[in-house]
Amino acid sequence: MHRARVVPAFGAATVLLLSGCSAGDRPSPAPAAPAPPPSAAVAAQPSAAAPPPIPDVPPAEPGRRTLLLAPLREAGATVGTVTAQPGDLAFTLVCTGGEVVVHLDPVSTATVLCPTEAVTPFHNVHRLDSRQDVGVSVEAAAGVRWALRIEQ
Repeated sequence: MHRARVVPAFGAATVLLLSGCSAGDRPSPAPAAPAPPPSAAVAAQPSAAAPPPIPDVPPAEPGRRTLLLAPLREAGATVGTVTAQPGDLAFTLVCTGGEVVVHLDPVSTATVLCPTEAVTPFHNVHRLDSRQDVGVSVEAAAGVRWALRIEQ
């Protein structure tokens, strides 16, 4: 009796397995797991894009002269001291990779946000009433790249 119950079940399973196959047919592969959406695949991979190149700081504006030029640098630095005469004192900065704080001591401090994926140009002008020695320094984290021109 026990044997009679097993045989019909085995026979039915065999018929079901063979019914979908004919001579020369191969069973179709099991469906693959669905692929993740493209946005999920991109988000999981770190960005391998190189940071954008930083162009030279634009030349001094017509009628002004360069007092100090800091070529491309990374991270913070003490740049130097300039002697500024009464009138406009300007600085031009190009940067990428994070926040840059430019100190023109004792004239001003400017914070510039420089995205990693782009180069940010920044220009600022200050009016001086008297001759001053101005200390120029830049605060920036490692990996932040910048170049600076001071002109009058």
